Amino acid sequence: MIPERQRGGARNDFDVPNLDHPADLSEFFQTSFSQWLQAAYAHPASVKVTHNNYVDHAAGFYPIDRKIPESLVPEVARFLRNPTKLDSDTGLGKFIKEVLYLHVDTMVAKCTDGRHTQLCLYPADTVQHVNTPALFVYVFITRRDKDFYLETESSFRWATLEEPKVEPLN
Repeated sequence: MIPERQRGGARNDFDVPNLDHPADLSEFFQTSFSQWLQAAYAHPASVKVTHNNYVDHAAGFYPIDRKIPESLVPEVARFLRNPTKLDSDTGLGKFIKEVLYLHVDTMVAKCTDGRHTQLCLYPADTVQHVNTPALFVYVFITRRDKDFYLETESSFRWATLEEPKVEPLN
């Protein structure tokens, strides 16, 4: 229902729930992201993924922030009121998928040769994710003034697992 206002007074904003802190959507995308990464990487079966709970400053940090188009604000509002599911076929779901594919492309591109056999993931650069097992990608919706933003980040590095050397029996 639209609240009545006096002419010349404040305008109605779309009915969006209060967003005091970023809405964390990370858990919604872990399975899909893992599948997209496996599909994009040439030899997914040979990769070991480690989910570290500390930050390694040698790891790359890859944030992407995008303004959510105004036409998607009603979907943002519906999701924030009922954050139990996010349909990937909606405009908001497709918008998020496009941004997350950039993270997949970056992860695959950073593996410059076929020798890398370990993907080391690190936690998000936020206080609430300190000392927690890392996720593939972190996804947040934030509000700045009247605009909504999708903030995503991943922190990772590729490593090579060395084969253990076996000493011959004499």
